[in-house]
Amino acid sequence: FSGPVWRHTRPRVLLPDGFLGGAACAPAAVRHLPLGGTGLTRLLPSISEFRNLQTLQLSHNYLSILPARLGMMSLTLDAAGNRIRRLPQQVTAAAFPAVNEIVISENSLAKWPLELDGFQPRLTSVNIAHNQILTLRTSDVSIDARTLLSLNLSSNGLVEVEEALLLGFVRRGLLQLDIAHNAITKLGVGAGLLRTVFVAGNPVRHIQWQTGILSHLSGSIFRQLPHLTEV
Repeated sequence: FSGPVWRHTRPRVLLPDGFLGGAACAPAAVRHLPLGGTGLTRLLPSISEFRNLQTLQLSHNYLSILPARLGMMSLTLDAAGNRIRRLPQQVTAAAFPAVNEIVISENSLAKWPLELDGFQPRLTSVNIAHNQILTLRTSDVSIDARTLLSLNLSSNGLVEVEEALLLGFVRRGLLQLDIAHNAITKLGVGAGLLRTVFVAGNPVRHIQWQTGILSHLSGSIFRQLPHLTEV
């Protein structure tokens, strides 16, 4: 497609030799692919020909699924603001060899995407804010999280984050957890042990700490909880 044809085509399906056609813009030569807000409805498997990408920006389109293999060296995969209900079931580390940041906020995920396990071992940051995940338990999360440093689960409607899961994140070195603006009413010791935790906007009324833990807590966690009545 030429540029003018692309702008007036519906639905918009990205082809490697499409509006980026030409020797100067051969897929292997592209490093950054900013496709946010372009009306994309589908990505064909042949997008794997963009094998040297550093950034793939797909936010605010109409995608409902991602290809199982992008075949790229992308460091950042941004698919925020689409209609994604799940990630590809066939995702493997080989398919996404270098992704260390994935953004799938503002989509339609109803549970933790188990497929994130396929992005390891380099994944350091996950943003799943503004989805529809209501509970988060150890049995729901497959990701090892040994390299994960930042996790954003804000504005999901979460009513529960299992204490064992929080403690697991602490043991594996998670530095920042954002669970702000959910519906959580109770927190345990795990949240307090994280270096940085955002809990504002939750109706938390009860925090239960283990004996001897208070000395490790940051005072900021209490300032975020105006409804707290019991510690």
